[in-house]
Amino acid sequence: MNKQNSEKKKIGMLGRIQTKIIAFVLFAVALSIVLCLWTGIPLFSEELGNSVNSNMKSLAIAYCAELEAEISLNGGEMLDSDRLSEIVGGIEVEGIEGSYAYLVDSTGTMLMHPTAEKIGQPVENEVVTEVVNQIKNGTVPEAKTVEFEFKGDTKLASYSVLEGNHSVLVISADKDVALNAINVFVKNNMYCVVFILIVVTVLAILISRSIAKPIENLTKIIDKNADFDFTENSISSRLSKGKGETAVMSNSLEVMRVNICDIVRQLSEVAEKLQVNAGGLNGIVEQLNSNSCDNSA
Repeated sequence: MNKQNSEKKKIGMLGRIQTKIIAFVLFAVALSIVLCLWTGIPLFSEELGNSVNSNMKSLAIAYCAELEAEISLNGGEMLDSDRLSEIVGGIEVEGIEGSYAYLVDSTGTMLMHPTAEKIGQPVENEVVTEVVNQIKNGTVPEAKTVEFEFKGDTKLASYSVLEGNHSVLVISADKDVALNAINVFVKNNMYCVVFILIVVTVLAILISRSIAKPIENLTKIIDKNADFDFTENSISSRLSKGKGETAVMSNSLEVMRVNICDIVRQLSEVAEKLQVNAGGLNGIVEQLNSNSCDNSA
């Protein structure tokens, strides 16, 4: 056997069972998390968007009904600016900072707006302008929530048309602010992902160590046997008392060690007997030589 074949092979870090188990577990967990987020975030975004649109539409319809009731109590006449300010100025979508409402008459003129300078001015919103044009053409559109671009920002607007004078109540909000819960959702999920990866890494290290350590101990025992060291080993005895495949392997090694020791002991006994017999033969040979010398003399 040449030197290359007799050298003990060393295992690198990447080749270790423990490293492979940890890498596989982390990969599987990371892949599962990515797939969940990949499918979950779009679904959550869609559901959140539908919920926001529905809430804004319902809010516009509800306040439109309140305005109609107040106008009816006012004899069918449009409310004064103070009363409109009390009703429309206090409208805000819960959870959406910066949301507000304004009222436009059937000609597209602002009747009420949080910015006082815009009252009495033509509406600037293209969506509301289209609604006013439909009213002018004799079509009263149903309440709806729409998305549009305004001065570089994406806006959400819900509108509802009053039945009496066909004024339009509009509730407006920034889309990014309205859907900010998505960012919160993603951020919280990232925290959870980091926590899960840490926990899984620790568990993977502990589990892989419980698997790899007995194998490493068995390797040490086999190395001792390869060096013809068959002395009793406490590690082997301890592993043999356990359960699982490593315990079976350790028990088999222990049985092999005992059998080899018995064979060595038997060979030693045979060698001793041969040595004794050889000594007797040597004595007989010497006696024969002595007798031969006497006969020669």
